[in-house]
Amino acid sequence: MHYLIEAYKQAFYFEGRSRREEFWTFAIAHGIVLFLLTFFYYFFSNDNSEIFYEIGNTVYGLFVVVPVIALVVRRLHDTGRSAWWGMVILVPIIGQLAFLIFMLEDSQIGYNEYGEYPKFCPNL
Repeated sequence: MHYLIEAYKQAFYFEGRSRREEFWTFAIAHGIVLFLLTFFYYFFSNDNSEIFYEIGNTVYGLFVVVPVIALVVRRLHDTGRSAWWGMVILVPIIGQLAFLIFMLEDSQIGYNEYGEYPKFCPNL
């Protein structure tokens, strides 16, 4: 829960580094939310519910887009890559696999050009 709150606290902070655990906690939590939105839509659907589902997904997407981008940038920094490497996800299949590998990699040990090694930070 700490990592989820921390991701929202740093929603507009695109500098520094974020650990793998912070990224995946955030990703899994939001995957669960999207699953629940879809489940409730299908469980309680009626003729007028599709518009509410679309509005709910749009509002939720707008709520998380900036924190997700900031977290991905910090995660790429943690692996020693520039934020521009995030554009690799736009390449079909190969780019998406490369992006997944980047997110699965462990932190670059020690200080890099983006900041301190996050595993040694006392507040995490």
